[in-house]
Amino acid sequence: MTISNPPRNKWRVIAVLLWVTSWGMSDGAPGALLPHMESYYNINYIKVSLIWIFNAIGYFAYAAVAHHLKQIISPRAMYSVCSLLQLIMFAFIVPGSKFALVVAGFFFGGIGNAMGDSQQNLFLSRFDKSSLYLGYFHGGFGIGATVSPLIATAMVNAGLETMGKR
Repeated sequence: MTISNPPRNKWRVIAVLLWVTSWGMSDGAPGALLPHMESYYNINYIKVSLIWIFNAIGYFAYAAVAHHLKQIISPRAMYSVCSLLQLIMFAFIVPGSKFALVVAGFFFGGIGNAMGDSQQNLFLSRFDKSSLYLGYFHGGFGIGATVSPLIATAMVNAGLETMGKR
């Protein structure tokens, strides 16, 4: 398999790179927003760290069932489930919900990101120049994780708030 054979692979790789860049952004922004989250929810650093703990638990949960899911769900369906789980994550986080919902959102995001990461690594590993495309893939994550703290802090400093008020 190459970038041009079949011809739609070019668009698939572009979609994968956009996805991984957004994944890097969703992983990179919370650290920069830590002080804002502490004051917004009136909680301390230890409690805010639950978002990373539950994100990791989501990854572990997917790792525990990945082999079994692969036998009952097609790769195409895995992409759909991955996207649905990420949608749930953002639906819980973006409105500035209760902190428990935000933590739950990061759990679902962890499962979705683990699922998408594994599927897309498998997809890119089948290419003729797999190391090149896997390098782009992981570089895309790095770009997202690098720029998102800058964007997130600029948004907070500009006075932008969440869609909902607590």
